[in-house]
Amino acid sequence: MRTTFTRGRMLRPALALAAVGAVVVGLGGCAGGDAGGSGSGSSGGSATASGDCGTLPEVPPQDPEGIVAGLTPETQAGYNGYPAPVESSEFADFTGFGEAVPIGLSLGSNANSFTDESITEFGRLLELSTEAGMTTPEAVNYWAADVAAQSPAAQVAGYQDQVRQGAKLIVIVPLSGEALAPAVDEAGAQGVVTVVYAGSIPSKYAINVYQNPFLNVAQPTADVLKETGGSGNVLMVHGISSFPIDQQGYEAAKATIALCPDAKIAGEIEGGYVTPTAKTETLSWLTANPAEVSAVVQLNAMATGVITAFEQSGRTVPPVTMNTASAGDIAYLHDNAPDGYYAVGTVGGGASQLNAAFRVGMRVLAGQGPITNEMITAPPLITPDNVDDYYQDGWDINSAEGIQGDVFPDAVMSEFFTAPAELSFDATAE
Repeated sequence: MRTTFTRGRMLRPALALAAVGAVVVGLGGCAGGDAGGSGSGSSGGSATASGDCGTLPEVPPQDPEGIVAGLTPETQAGYNGYPAPVESSEFADFTGFGEAVPIGLSLGSNANSFTDESITEFGRLLELSTEAGMTTPEAVNYWAADVAAQSPAAQVAGYQDQVRQGAKLIVIVPLSGEALAPAVDEAGAQGVVTVVYAGSIPSKYAINVYQNPFLNVAQPTADVLKETGGSGNVLMVHGISSFPIDQQGYEAAKATIALCPDAKIAGEIEGGYVTPTAKTETLSWLTANPAEVSAVVQLNAMATGVITAFEQSGRTVPPVTMNTASAGDIAYLHDNAPDGYYAVGTVGGGASQLNAAFRVGMRVLAGQGPITNEMITAPPLITPDNVDDYYQDGWDINSAEGIQGDVFPDAVMSEFFTAPAELSFDATAE
């Protein structure tokens, strides 16, 4: 099986976050769900990072069973700073069902383009897996009717109903990992496989297929600081500071900035993961703070709001991290990199993350034996050197589409199974 994403081509309308006041899902390799159980909200296996200015902080993962240590060095690097313990999977010895089984998708609601994209990709892959005799054609899905109706409690009830209806594999974006964990434990004991993406569920029966939220922020931050010489004022733009994913990104950013003694966080604002809000808050801060800003670190999906605020204020646009990049981010980088503008973004659209989680689920159903409940990867990077691979004609700074890529290559995925093999159908993304 070959899994690739067409170069420079957006799969479907992509990442947009739920409206202010709603629970955020699908945050670029992250979600509003708790990431990592007891490690949720922490920076990882060590409170103190080491390294040089402009490099990634070295924060060892929590690896009590030596699972990470047994992976290739390149794959091990993807666990740097990951906040949850890496443990063995309860499905390591599972040999599969040996017949077509019902499967389902669970989301908080179909509230944004990330989830809409996930639903479309799930339907496409379900058709392929059904043709291959692995799944039944009717999905057992759950999501709330609208943003107002979504809640962790409603998702738990919906998940339990999926289990009662016979779903044997449920692919899920959790609103609250902690709230779902008991239900996943109960279902897992009955043989139900739960594969998580864009978030994490602290259950021994969950398999979390997650882009490392630490690296999603730390890598762009390190690269931007290196470009700026590691000095000056840094503006920090939170999403929603009470969310675990924001806290994890904040710890990553702080650890990276701390390696640069001549750089300091000059201000912190909150953009709510919404571009217009990020723009308004950035404008307000710039009005009150006339000192030069050397870099901006935004904690996912708000870069265009920050950039347009600097432009409207008449200030020079500094390097802005573009983690969880949008088409607008990529358009700005594409248009301005020839004149020396520098930024680094990460890939994490909904279709690409769903595709990875679905393939993991199919491998489990095929009896390939997952070795861990935490299958973690570093997000692909977008830089001035490769921005043309992602940019599409017609995009500008107002383009809201998300960016897709192969976030979990097959060769890497195979490391996480005791008996890896090609699937009986081709899950190559269109």
